[in-house]
Amino acid sequence: MITQDHHITVVKEAGRALGTDKMRSQLQTIVSGVNTANRTQRGWNVELVERNGKFATTDHPEYGYTGPQIYSATLSVNLRTDKHRESIDVEFQNIVAAIEIKCVYPKWRIFDVDGIAFKGKNPATINMRAEVTDAADAVGYAPIVVPSDWDNHFTHLYGLDDHISRVRKALDAAILSNWRHRFHCVLIGPPGCGKSDICHSIKKALGEESVMEFDGTSTTMAGAQKELAEREELPRVLLVEEIEKAPESSMSWLLSLMDLRSEIRKTTARSNIMRDTKMICIATVNDLPTFKRFNFGALESRFSNKIFFQRPSRELLGKIAAREIEAVGGDLRWIEPTLDYAEAIDTTDPREIIAIALCGRESLLSGEYQKQLLSTGMPQSNESSDHTDREVRARVARLLSDIADQDPIANIPSINTYLEARS
Repeated sequence: MITQDHHITVVKEAGRALGTDKMRSQLQTIVSGVNTANRTQRGWNVELVERNGKFATTDHPEYGYTGPQIYSATLSVNLRTDKHRESIDVEFQNIVAAIEIKCVYPKWRIFDVDGIAFKGKNPATINMRAEVTDAADAVGYAPIVVPSDWDNHFTHLYGLDDHISRVRKALDAAILSNWRHRFHCVLIGPPGCGKSDICHSIKKALGEESVMEFDGTSTTMAGAQKELAEREELPRVLLVEEIEKAPESSMSWLLSLMDLRSEIRKTTARSNIMRDTKMICIATVNDLPTFKRFNFGALESRFSNKIFFQRPSRELLGKIAAREIEAVGGDLRWIEPTLDYAEAIDTTDPREIIAIALCGRESLLSGEYQKQLLSTGMPQSNESSDHTDREVRARVARLLSDIADQDPIANIPSINTYLEARS
């Protein structure tokens, strides 16, 4: 059982004495707004702690207030779960941010968290305190906190620092502008180049409360609209995988969500849905020409932050293979024959590279596994085989001949490159 117990002190300044019932009602509204179904399912619970049915009042200068009255109350935040999650710390940060936002309109504020003085860091809260005009923004969205260990969530990805940085900068711009500037990101490139892995790592870094994910191959317009409308707190980040594989009509709801209106509307005989949707969308695309045809180019134009991925180099593929081989206690000598075979069949898909290395293992050094791949890993050669297929088979045959002429134990060039990848 994993348990955590936190205490958050909230304070409220007032120029006159306030009734206990009114303050209790305000605080219970804050608590109810934070205790979403998703957090409850994950084992979190927030409660108002009352002492003798009263709230403390003091004029102590540590609260930073010199007026006639200041009230304080304690909120307990507890976790009880049987499952370990790496996102627990981020989830707690999101709960603190949610409490900070929910406190704005009843004019409470967080004073400390577990005895440590709290300094509000949520730009949305600062903006709302300056100009309280849009109550929907305060109660309709899950808070988003970019964790201090953001970079640690992407250390398993090689050669993608610039891609990750561009997504992070778009998130920062949205948060700092209180979601007025939403530069939607589309990650464009061939399968296996790291697009989906970046999306999954973003979700892990920000926590599930802050991210909604749709799969383009299985999302319907009605389903997406329904989920967006029924969420207690709308996440600020929307991920759409393989968006160009969806039926064009099923993605039209994104047009209004991503433009300046930032809303969804749907009217049927049974329901009338309208919801503000100030979210940033991050999508992945394998086939750009197909995506450009969606809605006559209108959807593609909404993605102002276009991020292109290239096929990984041999060195990069070697580092990826080294990571996976070391994870199972394997031999780094498998890397070179794996990459040689990959070049012979003209593939740079990391998933295929990893499969060759971890399935072939020691038999890659002698060429035994390459022989098996030659006889089973591609269509059998016949008179109807095209020129490309015949050339691929010829390259593999030459590779096998080279292996037969070499000492497989001594054939470990560039091994230091992969050893360095571990550091």
